[in-house]
Amino acid sequence: MAPATPLREMGDKKDDFKVKQFKNYLLSGGEADLWYKALTVAERAGWNQTEAAFEMKWPETLVMQKAQTDYELELGETKLEEKELGRKETVLGREVWTHVIWADKMQKLAVGAKVSTGTTYIVHARRGLPNIIKEKIPSTFKNWAEFLTAVREVDIEHIRDGAEKWKREQEKQKAVEDRIAQLTVEVQRQRQTPASPTAGIRQQMTNTRGNLFGGAGTTRGPSTETQKAALRERIKTIVQHPNTPQGCLVLESGFGSDCQIGLHQKQQQAWVSKYGMGALVTELTPYPLRPGTLPINSGECWKCGVERHHMSDYVAVRPRILHSNEVAWRRICKGILWEPMVYGQGGQGRGTANIRLVQIDDYGTWEEIPGMGCADDDNGQGNGQGPSE
Repeated sequence: MAPATPLREMGDKKDDFKVKQFKNYLLSGGEADLWYKALTVAERAGWNQTEAAFEMKWPETLVMQKAQTDYELELGETKLEEKELGRKETVLGREVWTHVIWADKMQKLAVGAKVSTGTTYIVHARRGLPNIIKEKIPSTFKNWAEFLTAVREVDIEHIRDGAEKWKREQEKQKAVEDRIAQLTVEVQRQRQTPASPTAGIRQQMTNTRGNLFGGAGTTRGPSTETQKAALRERIKTIVQHPNTPQGCLVLESGFGSDCQIGLHQKQQQAWVSKYGMGALVTELTPYPLRPGTLPINSGECWKCGVERHHMSDYVAVRPRILHSNEVAWRRICKGILWEPMVYGQGGQGRGTANIRLVQIDDYGTWEEIPGMGCADDDNGQGNGQGPSE
C-alpha cells in the first residue's frame, strides 16, 4: 500500500475516527507502520498533528502536467517492434500481450493530444507497426478507437507464428554478419602478418638479391659444393623443349614454323599456378627456359638467352628479349654455379672446360666447340630493351 493511500481512504470521516483507525490502514511491519509507532504522544494527540507528521515524512510529489504537444510527440515516437511481439507483460497485476499494451498506451496519448475522435496521425502510427500486424488490419479507419481495436483483435496465433519466423530470420542474418566479421578480421590479420607458401622463397631472395642484382641486400658468399649440386638437380627438373612447333611459345617472325601455344607456355603457366602471380624467382623456384636458347650457365646472354655479345652487336641484331623471370633465373644460377677463372693447360678457361655451345639446327641439337668460350665479363651481356613474354 502506498503511504498516501490511508489518507485518501479516510475520506471525510470525523477526526476522532481517523485518529483511532489510522493504524489499521497501515501494513503491519511496513515502513509506514514503523513510522507510526515511533510518533510522539503529541503527534498522536489529534488528527491534524498526525496528518502534519505524515506529510512531513512523505510530501506529495508534484507531477508535471503534459502539454498537448508533448502527447503529440510521444504519439509519433511510440513504436511497436517485431522483437516485442508474442510476449506478455504484467500490468496492474495481470498479464497482457505486448501489442495490446501498445494499443492502450496509444489510446491515452491520442486522448492527451486531443486527436482521438479523428484520424490525425493514424497513418503514421500504422506505418510504424510491424508487418505481422499491418497485414491483418485495414489501411483506413474512422478514428483512433477503431484503429486500436483492430490492433488488439489481431489473432494471437498469427502474431506468435510471425514473431517466431522473424526471430529465425534474425538469427540467420546474425550468423551471416558474424561470419563476415570473422572473415574481415582474418583478412586484416593476414595483411598484417602474411602467411604465404612463398615466404621462405622471398626470404631466400632477400639473402641473394644484393649479390645477384646489384641492389641492397645481404651479399652471398662463395657457394658450397652442396648448394651447387642441389641447384643442378633443380635445373634438371625443368625440361627445355626443342624449338619446334610443339615446343615453342607462339608463332612470331623468325621463330619456329607454324607455331601454336605450345609446351613452353604451358610450363610458364604451371610455374605461376605453383608459386603465385608476381612471385619472386629464387634458386628454389626453377623457371622454364625458352626453346632455342642456350642452357643455364653456358656463357649465354641473360637478356636474350643466346650467345654473348657486346652492346653494339645487340643493337644491330635486336634479339627477342626473355621473360623477366627467366632472366632472373639465369642470373641466379650463374651467381651460384660461377667458378673463378683459372689459367691452366690450353689457356684461359672456366676451371673445367673452355667451350662454347652452338645450336646447329632448329630442333634443339647442340654442339660443343672447344676454345671459343666468351670471356666471363658481365659487361658483355646484352642489355637492350624490347618486348618480353
